[in-house]
Amino acid sequence: MGTDDIGYFDPQGYLHIVGRQSHKIITGGENVFPAEVEAALLATQLVSDVCAIGLPDVQWGEVVTVVYVPKSDCVSIDRLQRAIADKLSKYKRPKHWVAVDSLPRNGQGKVNRELLGQIALAKMQT
Repeated sequence: MGTDDIGYFDPQGYLHIVGRQSHKIITGGENVFPAEVEAALLATQLVSDVCAIGLPDVQWGEVVTVVYVPKSDCVSIDRLQRAIADKLSKYKRPKHWVAVDSLPRNGQGKVNRELLGQIALAKMQT
């Protein structure tokens, strides 16, 4: 666990990493950790890759946005929304959904979040 990591110990003493402080999304005064949103979406088995980011929003400060790689052409945003409806609190559910062929990653396999934000904004404007 690094100094930027956020986690907790459960009653059995196991450490659970929730996410990174630097990646935290603050929407309407609520904290959302991308790792939780990403885990919920991956658990649906409808996406092969996903990254949650916060995009600037006048009303909310930031809005939860996911950039994802659907497993098939029949994966719709509506289907994804229904699949996570009972898994995430309403404020944690993505407001914007951006489908891509692949997520931009660096040599170590980490998602380039800055580039991802640019891709999401560009696709949302088209």
